[in-house]
Amino acid sequence: MKYSIGDYVIVSSKMNRVGLTHIKWVCFKLTKPQFGQVIGLATRYDGNIKGGYSYGFEFDPNYFIPTQTHLFWQVKFGLLNKPIYVREEDIRLATIDEVEELPKLYMSRCPYSDKDRKYLSEDSKNWPRDSKGKWTKGSK
Repeated sequence: MKYSIGDYVIVSSKMNRVGLTHIKWVCFKLTKPQFGQVIGLATRYDGNIKGGYSYGFEFDPNYFIPTQTHLFWQVKFGLLNKPIYVREEDIRLATIDEVEELPKLYMSRCPYSDKDRKYLSEDSKNWPRDSKGKWTKGSK
């Protein structure tokens, strides 16, 4: 294995599953290379889903017939982001000069305006609290 869990890498493209009954993993190029961290290794399959027919009271359950096996690296771009699947040839180890900052929590901006934040802050001062300062249910 070329990479290990915890390595910081630069990702150029990712793999997505396509299809409902004919499953296939397809490569999608990223608009710009992304910095991320390897968090695991995963096996995924191409194949077909068969069955799922109902004849009155009889039922034929679905089953999956794999046709091809893929081994993908799982990479995360931030601490709360969902991991993406990446082929080994689509990632490379990040060097010190390429790393601008560590992965972070992605939040574009605060969802409240300054006026709303000030109102909520003042309002929370009036909520009932116990002797330790924690909020309590109901009023005292």
